[in-house]
Amino acid sequence: MRGQKAFTLIEIMMVVLVLGVLVVVALPTYSRYVCKSKVAASFQELVGLRAIYESALSVSAPVPTLEELTAIQNRSARCAFSTMSDNTKGTANLECRLLNAPSAVQDGVITVVRALDGSWVCYVNSKIGSDYRPEGCTENFQG
Repeated sequence: MRGQKAFTLIEIMMVVLVLGVLVVVALPTYSRYVCKSKVAASFQELVGLRAIYESALSVSAPVPTLEELTAIQNRSARCAFSTMSDNTKGTANLECRLLNAPSAVQDGVITVVRALDGSWVCYVNSKIGSDYRPEGCTENFQG
């Protein structure tokens, strides 16, 4: 048995220690990445809904309903959509409540608001922290 080679207990403990350090460093980074990508994907769905809204508004006088915008579906894998429109002014609030979200952004809401001049502004609620907020969105829409 003299010719056999094996790892010593110290070498195995060092490998376990290095793996433990990697997990401690990588897990929070991965969690932030998952949260940020979840919010970004949800925001992109809302941007798509906004584009459909503008398109429908440009071809017809009445403001489209949520059912017309989403082809009878008011939710996706990422969002539960809701809308509020003023038919006389052409203003609207399109909202995405995050579904199946990680705990850091659970109960998050993204809202895009169409102003009288046709411009859109993005808001998020306080459940979506500044680290995860889509670019151009601000916090605390009260509408």
